[in-house]
Amino acid sequence: MSLYMEQGLLNIQLLLKALSDCQMAGDVIRLTIQKWKWHLGTGGDPFQDHTYEYTHDESKWLKSVRKFAVQNHINISTGLQEYPLQ
Repeated sequence: MSLYMEQGLLNIQLLLKALSDCQMAGDVIRLTIQKWKWHLGTGGDPFQDHTYEYTHDESKWLKSVRKFAVQNHINISTGLQEYPLQ
C-alpha cells in the first residue's frame, strides 16, 4: 500500500474517531466542520457531495481528507444536521 493511501486512510480514521468522540475533541472537530461548511457556502455536507469542487477552500486538513475521499469514492457522514442555505 502506498504512503499516500495509508496517510489518507489514517486521516479518515482520525476524522471518524473525532466525530464519534463525545468529549471536547469531538466538539471541536464538529464546530470546525460547521465553520468550514459556512466558509465554503454550502448547506450540505462537503464529504457527501462529490460533484462540486470548492476552489476557494483554504483549509488544509479537511480539504485533503475530502480530496482523498472524493478520489477514492468514499462517503463520510459527519452526522451533523444539514440545512439548505437561504
